[in-house]
Amino acid sequence: MNAARSLAIAFIAVGLVCLNCLCCFAIDIALTFDTPADQFPAYDPDGSKLQLIALAAADMWEDLLPFGNNAYSVTVHWGTFPANSTQLAVYNGFDHSINVRRNNAWFLDPTPTEHGEFAPFVQTLYRDLDATQQASFNGTPPDLLETGYTAAAVSGGVADGVDDLLSVLLHEMGHFTEIGYNLLAPDVAIQSKFIGGVTGVSAQREDESHITPDNALLDPQLAAGQRVLPSALDLMVAANEQNHSDIRLRRIDWLGNVQLPGPSLWSVASGWEGGRTPTTGTNVTVRDGGNLQVLSAPGTARTLLLTQNSDLTIFDDLHVALDTQIFGSGGFDHPTVVIADATGTMAVDRNLDISLGGVQLNGGQLDVTGLLILDGEVSGAGFVNTSTLNGYGAVNVGSQLRNRGRVKGEGGTLVITAGASGKLDLDGNQEATQVGLLLARDGNLEFHGPLNDAFDGTADIGAGHSIRFDEEWTFGQNGNLHFSDAGALAEFFSSVPASHVTFDGSSITLPQNALARVRAGAITLKSGVDVTVPSGAILGLNGNIEFSGGSYTGAGVLRQNGNANVATNTSIAVSEYDWDGFNLPTPADTQIEANAKFMLNVGSIGGAYSGTVSLADDAELSVNILAGFGVWQLAPEGTIRFIKNGRVTGSPVIVRGKIVALEGSNHLDSAATLTASSVVTIADQAALNIDAPIGLGGGVITTLTGQLDDSVLHQRATALVLDHHRINVGYFNWDADDATDSHTTIQPDAFLDIRAKQIGNGLTDPLFFPLWRRGFGDTIDIDSGTLGVEVGYGARGEESFPSYWTLNAAGHLNLNLIGHALPTVQGSRLINRGTISGDGQFLNQLENDGEVIVGHQGDIGTIRLADEFIQTQVGSMAFELGGLLPGTEFDRVNHEVAMSLDGTLVVSLLDNYYPAPGDIFRIIDGNPTSMLSGTFSQTLLPAGQWDVFYGSYFVDLRFIAVPEPATVWYLLATIPALLRMRRTTSTC
Repeated sequence: MNAARSLAIAFIAVGLVCLNCLCCFAIDIALTFDTPADQFPAYDPDGSKLQLIALAAADMWEDLLPFGNNAYSVTVHWGTFPANSTQLAVYNGFDHSINVRRNNAWFLDPTPTEHGEFAPFVQTLYRDLDATQQASFNGTPPDLLETGYTAAAVSGGVADGVDDLLSVLLHEMGHFTEIGYNLLAPDVAIQSKFIGGVTGVSAQREDESHITPDNALLDPQLAAGQRVLPSALDLMVAANEQNHSDIRLRRIDWLGNVQLPGPSLWSVASGWEGGRTPTTGTNVTVRDGGNLQVLSAPGTARTLLLTQNSDLTIFDDLHVALDTQIFGSGGFDHPTVVIADATGTMAVDRNLDISLGGVQLNGGQLDVTGLLILDGEVSGAGFVNTSTLNGYGAVNVGSQLRNRGRVKGEGGTLVITAGASGKLDLDGNQEATQVGLLLARDGNLEFHGPLNDAFDGTADIGAGHSIRFDEEWTFGQNGNLHFSDAGALAEFFSSVPASHVTFDGSSITLPQNALARVRAGAITLKSGVDVTVPSGAILGLNGNIEFSGGSYTGAGVLRQNGNANVATNTSIAVSEYDWDGFNLPTPADTQIEANAKFMLNVGSIGGAYSGTVSLADDAELSVNILAGFGVWQLAPEGTIRFIKNGRVTGSPVIVRGKIVALEGSNHLDSAATLTASSVVTIADQAALNIDAPIGLGGGVITTLTGQLDDSVLHQRATALVLDHHRINVGYFNWDADDATDSHTTIQPDAFLDIRAKQIGNGLTDPLFFPLWRRGFGDTIDIDSGTLGVEVGYGARGEESFPSYWTLNAAGHLNLNLIGHALPTVQGSRLINRGTISGDGQFLNQLENDGEVIVGHQGDIGTIRLADEFIQTQVGSMAFELGGLLPGTEFDRVNHEVAMSLDGTLVVSLLDNYYPAPGDIFRIIDGNPTSMLSGTFSQTLLPAGQWDVFYGSYFVDLRFIAVPEPATVWYLLATIPALLRMRRTTSTC
């Protein structure tokens, strides 16, 4: 009777729960906390810790059973249990309450969903159960069915040896979410859709409200120091007992579906434990020994374990939100992920560990956010099992690639990229025992990201293939870069400027007729390196190269396909040294460090040099072209940059680019031609010495700022002006040395345009008077060109520089009219203490303290004076007469502004010419507004009687046939000529 009444009461309780479920649309656990005031334990005085953990347990059940229409209203409270009771908590099905024992030592987890106080969880599978527990199942479940999921507390930790309140609450809630009290204890059917289509399977109860397997959550016993979470079996029991249409497992195995023959497809839900395809919240294990395919639909997982000789082939997208492990066990157990084609991708959001397994890419993509580990190899009789990453496609690693196996490009390019903070340990982290191998014999390898340490493995590159990297790479003492074949281009290279490869005692193997290239942001070749480019071979060095000596010889071609830094004396002696690189978007530069010499003894430099060569303190560049015309060229993009006291020697150079002198006294000791595109820049207080013949072809020589500072240009050699060439410097020491020839020739239509504070070297200190060099004392030939000199700008200290320049006593200025424009001088005032001769014009003020010879000896000419002219007492002006036509038969000066005369007039007759009496020669002419003042203080005239007549703006030279008193006759004879001159004047 009592037993019957108890049974009835139990049934009533169950019925009440079911009635409560009828009005619900999804599982919902509503908890009410009602601990009496006198029942709160000291370790939870307000019940907040109980509430935190209970709500976490409810959330877990709601997460795992989201598809039912059940709602539960349950009260939870602390309560005192009898001292002799072994119960930890009790669920009461009549009042729907959970009473938790307050008089107990609990682990109250402040973060109940993180499990950090426990060791890693361990699955218990059906195949792991002993025979007795396997016998508690009717039928035969799949071997991979999960029956338990437990974690032991960390030894000595806060959870060690005490009861885990989260596990106990999960268990008690399981009495209404999973399996309720049933005195008849019927077996629980396991639906076939949850276990790969296997039918006829059920689980026996251990008692009225528990199941049998020891590690199941609803096992009657929960051990102290252990955390237990719902297993797949628990949830399958819940689905059957509580009428859930579906369940959500967080850990699943691929079981396969016994009712569906054909390929195993990830997208087939019934092949998965629990009957649902994985999501990013699902931990996945594939260990059935078959080949699972991701095909026609993407796949997802939280974690993935591929093991026990199972394979995974990806044709679509597979996303793993956390870790992936590919674990073989040696021998022929080599589980492999195959990313089958370009449409296949695998994304691992944390770590991928490959141990005696592999990943093969056939055009797809592998993304690993954390570590990608290739964990060595094993070998035995008839086999070598290597951890491999091979094929072609893209591999992206966020943290580190650690290679103790083989990375091999096959069939295309395998691109491996490290993330922003990632690194590549390409020879592994156990170099003493196992060293990684890189193979690019049948495909290419690309590495984007920094190395973790020096590479002491072997990088083997075949013809037509490459290994590419982007950041610093060091070949250690045992590292080897091997170009294995002649033929198509083989490359070890990087295209990123910040990348760096160092050869520290390492060798580069290069056979005859090979085409090979090393390219990086920087290439360091340490002392002792011996590079020989054999006949027919081409070796490209691409990057910011550092030469620290060494030997570079051979009958082949060496290409500097990147910037170079010459740290110590370095000599390159090859057939062709392509100095600025081959087909680079930016030409290569070279810096020669202090006291170093960079010597190129080559047949050619591979065309015009387009880079920048910089010479540090006392550095020297010697370019010796041993073939062809023996000349090298600086291209428009090219620059010779003297940092301080640099020197350029060797073969002649054609400059189409820039020369920059920054500090000290710098020397251009090789002959040079500066073309129209050339720009020579001299910094303040720096000097550039032109020590060899130079051509000025239309460019500019200027200061660094464009202002006239204390920069100095020294010309110690001849110059030929070919076009409009501008010189804009502080001091132009035009004839810098009496021992050298500074003869300057300005060709037809060319223009030497000088702007300086002073023609000279700028010295004004009286203590250095012997070193003063002012003015110009050599020869200037203006061959129908133009000379413009502007001086007197700026000031140094309190001294202002005079706005004139001087042709010194030894100087010659020749105006040579040769069928083009008038030879022209313009700019600042010129004080002539030397000799000016020829046929041309002065657009500037001219003071003659020397000799002006109009025309050349035996050649009639005209000098036009467009600005003020003064001839001083020491000056002389010479004319030649050969007929009556001005400018063609006798020399003439035409002045357009004021003209002041003094000094000497020198007149001579051309051979075989003698004037007739009454002939008038207007040797100086102007207009009524261009006033003439002064007279020649001395005249040196031809034999006969002459008269010099000074008009207001002209000077006539008259030949008189008879001596005085025939003056009247002479005047009568000159009236027609005077009338003619008036008419000419009137027409102007």
